[in-house]
Amino acid sequence: MKLDWMAVETRLGRFLVVAHDGTIVHVGLPAHDETTILARVHKAFPVAELASGTQPVLLEAATQFQEYAEGLRTEFRLPLAPEGTEFQKAVWDVLAAIPYGETCSYGDVAATLGKPGAARAVGQANHANPIPVIIPCHRVLTSTGSVGGYMGEWGEGGGILFKQRLLELEKKGKVALEQTA
Repeated sequence: MKLDWMAVETRLGRFLVVAHDGTIVHVGLPAHDETTILARVHKAFPVAELASGTQPVLLEAATQFQEYAEGLRTEFRLPLAPEGTEFQKAVWDVLAAIPYGETCSYGDVAATLGKPGAARAVGQANHANPIPVIIPCHRVLTSTGSVGGYMGEWGEGGGILFKQRLLELEKKGKVALEQTA
């Protein structure tokens, strides 16, 4: 199996996007260096050959990430192939349906799945999301409306700050869209 990756520079930071056979399989966030991200990808796909590449889907992902970071894109339109359990994939499907600029709670996601007591499991599935931002796990908050955590290993509060930054970007973008409608 061959996986191609591309670093994408945006005003939100540098993302690392990984593709296999024309689909996005992983997104590394700006707080993580390329070596760490590629090690995670290798752990998820231990027999894969990793190479810097320019598959058309990577070039399109770069364009869409840059547009999103500039507030010009409200949804990503890319073929995705996240690896996970059936429960995780069900959670990620619900996350993908959360509209731009809106949020819900972990409990809301669990209730949508018909598993109202599974808010903690939803949180774990969020944390395991291999394609953050495109699958918008940042739009899920705690039951009290606080941001909660975000994608681990950011250092002191860094993940929370990045999640807040994404939510603020979307809030401003949603207001701008409503004003032009």
